[in-house]
Amino acid sequence: MTKQEFRAIRKELKLTQAEFGEALGLSHEMISMVERGVRNIRRPTELAIVGLLCQLRHGANGAMAAGTMHGGFDGPPDQWDFQPIE
Repeated sequence: MTKQEFRAIRKELKLTQAEFGEALGLSHEMISMVERGVRNIRRPTELAIVGLLCQLRHGANGAMAAGTMHGGFDGPPDQWDFQPIE
């Protein structure tokens, strides 16, 4: 996941850096550093984002929630387009 994708997800979710950080268990400073490219996005953070998106996308019955993410997260998880962090 690139810093641009990371920021685009936060913006799509309409969350501040502080709110996104709280949801992911990170400080708003860390969110800012990732978005600026000062720090890399670690795999556990990517997985936390996927978990957050899944919670927001699916209701209690597993149906797709209205107004959710589009693009790289459509389809089964094994088809999501994540790039490894080097």
